[in-house]
Amino acid sequence: QAETEIQALQSKLKYAELEYETESDSMQSKVDKLEDEIVNMEKEIQEKRKIMSEKTPEFEDLKQFFSLRTEEFDSVKKSIV
Repeated sequence: QAETEIQALQSKLKYAELEYETESDSMQSKVDKLEDEIVNMEKEIQEKRKIMSEKTPEFEDLKQFFSLRTEEFDSVKKSIV
């Protein structure tokens, strides 16, 4: 009877070990996938920052141009009135 109990417990232990390994592998796979996603997102962020840094001077120039033209328009408007 004790030997039967030992065999049953060993069987349960083997089953638990297999479940643990399966779950561990599954979780590691998910972690690997998420780490890959993080790397890809960081690359995207760098690319978008580069684009922003390239376009920011153009935007600033346009902003300054708009401001100057607005001032000119206001001057002309005041001179007409």
